[in-house]
Amino acid sequence: ALLLNGQAVATSSQIGRRWSNRGKTVHHLIDPRTGAPADSNLASVTVLTNRLPNAEIHAKVALILGQTAGLAYLNHQPQLAAVLVTTGGQILTCGNLEGKIHVYSNSHQPAIFNVA
Repeated sequence: ALLLNGQAVATSSQIGRRWSNRGKTVHHLIDPRTGAPADSNLASVTVLTNRLPNAEIHAKVALILGQTAGLAYLNHQPQLAAVLVTTGGQILTCGNLEGKIHVYSNSHQPAIFNVA
């Protein structure tokens, strides 16, 4: 359950909708620069902001851009906070998450986000 006070949350991920194409695993998020599935080192991006469409857009853009450019992009959006999970399992954050999200993770489970 999510209890949000005037906030919206959206997660974009390349984990759920993927398939094999000519021996390569691909997913549904298309990079507009290439017209192909994004070659991203981010597994998922979760964004909290004031409106759901904004959260969804920022999460998708960051995931398509990848870890370095995606984090830089999100850091230039002062109205949001985000959690990024790399394909290697590293958890990155940006924005003011104090009191909003608590991340619980270990090497045997995916990250669990408790949104306050």
